[in-house]
Amino acid sequence: MSLKSIGLILCALVLSGGGWLAGEKYKHEMRDLIFIKELVLHLKREISFSRTELPDCFLSFQNKNYSDVINCLSKGNYEEATKKLAFKNEFSQILISFWSSLGRDTACAEESRINKFLDFLEHEEEKMSSSLTGKIKSARVLGICLGAALLLLFI
Repeated sequence: MSLKSIGLILCALVLSGGGWLAGEKYKHEMRDLIFIKELVLHLKREISFSRTELPDCFLSFQNKNYSDVINCLSKGNYEEATKKLAFKNEFSQILISFWSSLGRDTACAEESRINKFLDFLEHEEEKMSSSLTGKIKSARVLGICLGAALLLLFI
């Protein structure tokens, strides 16, 4: 096998792998959204039923995959926590605004704010899940097609 063939196959594999990784990025956004939703549900339970103080609410949430995010949230470093998640800038700003507004009102007002935010998260999850499979498939197929086209072009 010639050096040219090995280089072409390597380029095709890199392009296919790039498409696969792009698809994984979209999956990661969905996992992060589900994590945020679970965390907000936990905050709602802690604030509503046990009247736990805000930093302790974050620390009582157990998730091994997001322990660094939870630590940042418990310290009040909301910008750093959202940087560790795979969200776009607009959604990150909404999260920072939500986290910053917590702990400033009565428990009833906090519960109302959390319920509104949960509705927003449900809407975002529906929107993301409807477009997720198409994005993943198109990213993977595009990477594979580009790799195959490169092979066919130079063979």
